[in-house]
Formats: sequence, structure tokens, C-alpha cells
Amino acid sequence: MYTGPHIITKDLGLAFDFTSPRCWAADSTTVYDLTTNGNNATVNGSPAMQDTGTPVQNMYFDGSNDYLQIAANQTSLWFNDGQTIGMWVYHTINSGRRNFWDQAYGGSGTMTHEQGGGISYYYGSNGANGGSYRGFGSSAIPGNTWAYFAVSRYPGGAKWYINGINTQTTTDSYTPMATNTTANIRIGYGYTGVYLKANIAVIHAYTRGLSDSEVLQNYNSLKGRFI
Repeated sequence: MYTGPHIITKDLGLAFDFTSPRCWAADSTTVYDLTTNGNNATVNGSPAMQDTGTPVQNMYFDGSNDYLQIAANQTSLWFNDGQTIGMWVYHTINSGRRNFWDQAYGGSGTMTHEQGGGISYYYGSNGANGGSYRGFGSSAIPGNTWAYFAVSRYPGGAKWYINGINTQTTTDSYTPMATNTTANIRIGYGYTGVYLKANIAVIHAYTRGLSDSEVLQNYNSLKGRFI
């Protein structure tokens, strides 16, 4: 079981850590989930292994044709009761809307990098792209440096975090909170039709909303690599 250095493991559905050779080797067509859930990703395009900003290994998405795809028909990736997605990223471009995480913006949840540098989180009761959905935006993610962002959705609302600090909160009486979808998860590409250009070092996905203290714990456990 993947733990990382003091990472929260309760309800951890997926963990990619590109500093680990158990997760991904350059030129491999598979990224291996470091939990016991087996939610491996298929590599599309030709993302590169890089050290950027600090001596930390990461996956570089070149904005041309790189993305990961994960089959999401396992209960370990059912996000209807809640969701937390956290990533360590380094990005340099704010033009064009691009998807960090894409599944269904009217269902389990999608993260879209907006032109102003913030990230919008969309989810809904339709279970697919379109239909009834909600949007919730973050403040701008720091560019040209490593940063950690996370979104946490829970019964009654959702929160955005940047570098472990809660920056935005919304309340929500949505029923159902979100409708699960069996659509594949894509990282680096999605409904916007524009490929992501960024470096990603770590991705964690949970099937519940983490608390403020849990998000901060995840941030503190890894920040020594990046800051």
C-alpha cells in the first residue's frame, strides 16, 4: 500500500508519484497506481520524464498530444459521495482552457485550468458532460514555480486549497451531490479539446472530501521536495 511520507490513505482511490520508479519509467506506456486498487493509467502521446525547478522527477505534458487515461468502472473510483483531487504541478502557460482532470463535468467531476490562471471544478447530477452541473473556481495558481492545489467536495459544499491553505469555500444543497459516471478519467486532456502544457509530479484522488487538516497534512508531507 502506498503511504508516501505521512500521506492520508483513508479512501485513497488513486496515487501517482512520478518520483517513484514503481509508478512510471520513461517511455513506458503504463503509469502504475501506487495504491492496491490497481487504477493504472494508459499513456497517450509521448510525455517526457523531467526534473524542473527543483531536483524532483515529474511527467511533462507538452501541450501537443500527451494525456493519461484511466478506466473508472471500479468502486475505488466512485466519487458520487465526495471527492478530493490534489496535485503538485509546475505550469508556465495560462492561455486556453485545459483539463488537468477530466471525467464528466455534469457528473463525478472535472478540473479545468482557466485562462486567468485559476482552476474551475465542475460536477453535477447528469452523470455526463452537459445537463445539470455546478462550477466552483479557485484563485490563480502560482505559475513558473511548483505549487500544490486540491479541491475537496463533501456533503454540503466544496473547498479549494492552494499550498495547503483553504482559499475558497462554497455551500451546496445539490441532491444528489454528484452522479457517478463510468466514463474514463483523463489527465491532461478533456472536453475543452486543448492539451495540457504543464509538469505534474504527484496526483492523489480520494472518494471523499478531505478536511482542512488532512489537506494540510498532505501538503506538508511533500513540500520539502519542492520548496
